[in-house]
Amino acid sequence: MDKLIFKDEYDITTFTTNKDEIEEKAIDHYCNIGKVTHSPLSYDSSSPLREPWKSIYMPINMASQENINKLNRLITIMDELQEAIKDLPTKKAAEPNKISYEIIKQLPLQILEVILSLFNYILINEVTSEQFKLALLYPIPKPTWWNYDINHTCPIILSDCFHKLLVKIINS
Repeated sequence: MDKLIFKDEYDITTFTTNKDEIEEKAIDHYCNIGKVTHSPLSYDSSSPLREPWKSIYMPINMASQENINKLNRLITIMDELQEAIKDLPTKKAAEPNKISYEIIKQLPLQILEVILSLFNYILINEVTSEQFKLALLYPIPKPTWWNYDINHTCPIILSDCFHKLLVKIINS
């Protein structure tokens, strides 16, 4: 975005081309999108839920050991990684590191072994790469002309393909 229209603290419509201000306003907007303030229907954690909602939202304290073991297991076989890679979609944006699913699908076995070791290291040590934490947010205009108003955009977030691959394996 190189231009932005927004309401300032006095509710006055303001226009800017300042890149730092646009970035600040975009971050604030997307961090607070969907927040409801000053609404009588807002959730108040200090007031107890009434039935039937109370019983529906009570925490479940009985996770089976089998399910816990599934979450804690390593990706021990190359077949599991290769199957997940085979099922990756194509023609998707390669951001932020520019490595696409198509590239991942063409990697030789030696590189897949390194990826498998990396994924298992992440699972054993419960750490992730800083690269995995990065994502790019693109404001996509809604069908009507957005007129530089960020409220007339939808966010699209692009994250690292290797991160999405690891999440896909964990979730399967």
